[in-house]
Amino acid sequence: MKGRLCTVVGGGSVAERKIRSLMDTDARIKVIAPRWTPAITKWIDEGLVLGESRVYRDGDLKGSFIVYASTDVPSVNEQVCLEAEQEGMMFNRSDQADTGDWVDPAVVRRGQLAITVSTGGASPGMAKAIQCELQQEYGPEFEEALDWLAGLRVTLKETLADPRDRQRILKELWTEDTIDQIRNGELHKLKQKIAVALEPGGK
Repeated sequence: MKGRLCTVVGGGSVAERKIRSLMDTDARIKVIAPRWTPAITKWIDEGLVLGESRVYRDGDLKGSFIVYASTDVPSVNEQVCLEAEQEGMMFNRSDQADTGDWVDPAVVRRGQLAITVSTGGASPGMAKAIQCELQQEYGPEFEEALDWLAGLRVTLKETLADPRDRQRILKELWTEDTIDQIRNGELHKLKQKIAVALEPGGK
């Protein structure tokens, strides 16, 4: 997706969710709609999204890699999808998920952690409910933990020449309590455990 043009037709809350997910991919994003949500307007003002404030016209999809038909007018969505299909572009239709090329999953992001939930379009409401549960279960503390773990892998490569030693320490880090420790804000205990293991003679 990086650097590819993705066109979103529509400026409401659904289009906002599509754009938000695209922003995590470093795609080039264009949105076409007479009106936008405050969030979309902000992204356009910041130069993160290219906005065209008008109704969709045939030919607007030129050069697009993927297309989202996300208006609240079925006939417009139908027109967008028809053009995308004729031009050989992949498309997603928000009001009729089963007619598009893919169904967007609900996503929980915590830094480098991404958890996706999909019902295959059968029940977006259920996917949303499960997403909300996961947001509670996996809070911002997991982003901090993953940042530390990424740095730890670099440190281990620099300090331990034998891959078996690195694998041993990483394996010892993960127990049935590790996730609970992260969730409970006890990352310092994991850091202490690694510090002890890295000491001369440490296990």
